[in-house]
Order: sequence, then structure tokens, then C-alpha cells
Amino acid sequence: MANLTRFNINLPEKREFFLESSGLFNFGTGVKAGGSLVGARGQREFKLFESRTIGIQQERKVPLWGGAKLAGRAGKFSLGVMNLQSKRTTLDDSTIVPSTNFTAARLRRDFLTNSYVGMMLLNRQSGDDLYSRAVGADCFVAFSPEFSVNGAAARTFNPDGGSRQWAGDAGLMLNMEWIDFTARYTHLDSLFDPEMGFVRRGNIRSYDGTLALTKWINNDALKSVSVIGDNEYKTDHHGILLYRENRYKMESTLASEDYFSYSIHRLHEYLPFKDFIRNIPLSAGGYTGTHQHLTFTSYRARKFSGSVSYRWGDKLDGKTRTFSVSNRTQISNNLNIDLSYRREELNLIRGSVDANVIGGRFTYSFTTELFAKYYFQWNDADQRFSSNLLVDYIFRPRCHLYFVFNENRDRSLATDGHVRDRLLLLKMTYLWSV
Repeated sequence: MANLTRFNINLPEKREFFLESSGLFNFGTGVKAGGSLVGARGQREFKLFESRTIGIQQERKVPLWGGAKLAGRAGKFSLGVMNLQSKRTTLDDSTIVPSTNFTAARLRRDFLTNSYVGMMLLNRQSGDDLYSRAVGADCFVAFSPEFSVNGAAARTFNPDGGSRQWAGDAGLMLNMEWIDFTARYTHLDSLFDPEMGFVRRGNIRSYDGTLALTKWINNDALKSVSVIGDNEYKTDHHGILLYRENRYKMESTLASEDYFSYSIHRLHEYLPFKDFIRNIPLSAGGYTGTHQHLTFTSYRARKFSGSVSYRWGDKLDGKTRTFSVSNRTQISNNLNIDLSYRREELNLIRGSVDANVIGGRFTYSFTTELFAKYYFQWNDADQRFSSNLLVDYIFRPRCHLYFVFNENRDRSLATDGHVRDRLLLLKMTYLWSV
């Protein structure tokens, strides 16, 4: 994925070791008691724990000596612990990354119906005075299938000290047959820096509210129609407006389970200082604009399904257009193919950039116990090609033996074949009852 924004983007984890039991290590993301919330957008500003910070530095894989993970459940308690050690590595820019130990511990207790309270401890340590630690507590309370609240608070610790290292999030959700409502407040201090997590932008206070009204039609053509209004408002800790978005959206589900949506977004962004998107400079000041978004998604249960999306309009002092298309084809009971293409164009006063991203996934089942996946992606904006091969053998229920091969190539490198890094991994998971 190409990043054509001013901020960090949170890329999805694809490594099997971290995907296994990954839901247990989610922090501050409550699971709704009822059905899906129409139009709602979750908390996107920070993640206390992000597994991609382990074994990846400056988008390059850092070799690991090894690691272990324990995840399980006893009664109403769920416990997850992982510990990994990385090797000392020299990056492309000659930066030396010392051997580092990563530890994550998660404890959660369920109560009532679909409610929980939990805590998380994180430690990243390269030496006595080289560490980053974080501690957090979160909860999700479903008072009924229709109404729930969630909250989280976290603090980071590092050798530089400082008291402004807090982050918090609180939200409420109402989910009924014809109305959905969410409200959320997120707070990030200026020094909050979880080095085993993700922060999109620091030093903010964010307010977000969404109201969706749904009419269930259930005739031969239409299943439902929803109208959605959303307001997002961000300031710094001095009350200066940094970002405001008003979103108005209409979405409909057809009787065939195909999905269509159209939205219009009115945005205002304030840059207190000069900034950049890649190497394109942006002057300090306020920017106001409008963009629109059109999406169609076909019913995924078909043997041939996919989606098409087009976004166009204003962005800062220029214009942007994004087109994406994806397809999933079930060739046979053994073979599935997923293909995707995304093109993004950004034209600003002082420069422009285009990005094309092509991806694909091939999944083949040899038997019910043995299957293989191959994934690839090409990004022409960064001139990078990544590929992943995974073979999974299930030797007993919920016990797996994995073989994984990853390779990343970067055409800006002068290495043989432009290889940035390679990884060969053999992993086994075993489930036992205690």
C-alpha cells in the first residue's frame, strides 16, 4: 500500500505467528453485543500494541533469534503472553538496530454477557537504559444487546521521562433495528509514544459522532436503505482546530445481498507548521475542500465476486482521485484466486504523485488438513515487490505446522536482484487442555 498522506498508516499484519490468537491482544476495541453498527468508524488514532513493530524496522524485516507465545482461556479469564528476541542488524542507511527483547502480556476477564475488563503490559528493551514500556487497562460493557460502552486508558514509560505520556479513549454505542448511534472521545498526550504500538498523530483531542437511520424494505429489489451523518472534530491541547470532517452517506443493500454506497465529505485541515507528503512541500495554514466516494460490492458468497470504488475531489491545496477494484474467484473447491488493483493520483500546487498497487492471493487446498497460500504485491510509487508463501498442515484439531517464506524486493537498492530481505520460518502450534 502506498502512503500518500501526512501521517503514519497502520498496515495489516500478515505473519502467521502473530495472527494466531491476535484478537486476544487487541486493546481497547470492544466487540459489539448485537449486530453490526451501520456507518460507525472505530478509534483509529492509536493502538497500544501493534505486532508489526516486532521484527520490522523502517519497513525492513529485522531477523529474530526466536520467540514463543502462550494464549489460552481458563474459565472467565483469557491470558496471552509472547516474548521474542531480535538480532543486531544494520539497516540500509547504516543505522544499527541493537538486539532487542519484546514482551507483551494480556489479561482479560469476561463478565455479564459479552462484557470484559482487561489489562496489558508491554516492554521493549535493548539495554538497561534503552527501553520503552507501556501499561493499559480497558473494558467493554454491554448493558443490553442494543446498548454498550467501552473505554481504555494507557501510559508509556521511557528513559527521557515526562508526565504527558497518557492516552485514553471512551465510546458508547446504540444499535437498534432502525437507528444506530455512536459517540467517541480520544485523547493523546504529546509524549505518548508506545514503541510496540502505533500512533497516527499525537497531541490531539478527537470527538466523533455518527447517526444512522435504516429503513428495512425487504422486497424483491431492496433489502434496506440507510442514511448516515457523521462529524469528526480534532484539536490540539490548546484548543486549536486541526481537523474537521462532515460526512453524509447513503448506502443500500439489495435483495441479492449486493451493496452500494455514496458519500460526500466536507473537510477542513489546519497545518500549524510546514509539512510534506513524500517530497511535496505544504505551506502552513488552513485548507478546506470536498470529496466524494462511490462504492459497489457484490455478494461475497458467489463463486465470482468483487468490489469497485472511486473517490474524487479536493485534497489540501490540490485534487485527488482514487480508483480500486478487487475480485474473488472460486475456480474449484480447491482453488481460490483474489486479485486487486488500486490507483491513486494526488495533484498539489507544488508537485504531484501517482501510485499503482497490484496484489493477488492464491489459495489451494490439497486436502482438508493441508493447504497453501501465495500472496504478492507490487507498488510502483515505492518500486517495491513483496511475496509470501505459506504452507499449513493441520496434524490434529487446532494444531498446525507452518512453513513460511517471505521476500521483499526494492528497485532502489543496488543489491543482487534488488532483494531487501528474505525470511524462512518454520512454526508449530499445539493446543492442549488443562
